[in-house]
Amino acid sequence: MNNNLVYALKSVLFNHYNDDLVDYISQILVYTLENEGITTRKIQNISGDEYEDLLLILFEKRLIIPASSYRGLEWQDRAFSLDINEKYKMPKIIKNLVKIANKSGTWNLKESIIDTFKKIGEKDYDKMPTLVNKLYENSENYRINGNKIRKICKDLNLEDRAGALISELKGIGIISPQLSVSLFSSLKERTPIYELNPSLF
Repeated sequence: MNNNLVYALKSVLFNHYNDDLVDYISQILVYTLENEGITTRKIQNISGDEYEDLLLILFEKRLIIPASSYRGLEWQDRAFSLDINEKYKMPKIIKNLVKIANKSGTWNLKESIIDTFKKIGEKDYDKMPTLVNKLYENSENYRINGNKIRKICKDLNLEDRAGALISELKGIGIISPQLSVSLFSSLKERTPIYELNPSLF
């Protein structure tokens, strides 16, 4: 059992879950981190009969996502599958959160956000924790539209870089376009709808 990671997960995301389940989750996350991915078969090997429930939990929290949608495509666009050979990966932002939690026992959002944006060469990395926090503050059920994101960028004097920042947010796994689920809403409001990763806030 990785006590640091288990403690971090229970303190933020899984405080109502039993210790054995959270231990399985921590093992799965560490394996995914170290191996750049994980299959349903490996999740079953780690957790036994619990694997279907665990896979649903991990996907629902966007701690892991299908490898086919890894590069910022719509998370919900991929039909959820329990195929034993299905491969999953961890979004970049989650990788950093897990790394930090593994060492410190804390789910340190600020440090992870700064470090992740630094690694992709974002020059305004110091503003990113505030930007991300405001995304969640202005969301409803982890949904936010493009106009609100651009308004937040403007408030942070980043208006001219809003498009690039949206691409970066998608690429590191903080947001995902809701192309199919909210097509009507997107057309009605004339702005894209994005899903926020529920494991951050």
